Amino acid sequence: MSARQANTDHYEQASQGMGLVKWVERVGNKLPNPFMLFLYLIAALMIITAILSIFHVTAIDPIKNEEIQVKNLLSQEGLQ
Repeated sequence: MSARQANTDHYEQASQGMGLVKWVERVGNKLPNPFMLFLYLIAALMIITAILSIFHVTAIDPIKNEEIQVKNLLSQEGLQ
């Protein structure tokens, strides 16, 4: 392998690495402000728990080994 070909291979690998960095930067720039992202996640969690409480979804508590129903502040059962 010649020195020129070795340099070319090195630059190709470096440019592929830079392509990954540029992609990560582009995707990161499209994300909203972290505070807004936090608010969006909280809103999504509230919606998901409201839907799960409507369908009376339950889970098993691994410590007490008893069934727990999903509760939401918006549902009547969640207020009790």
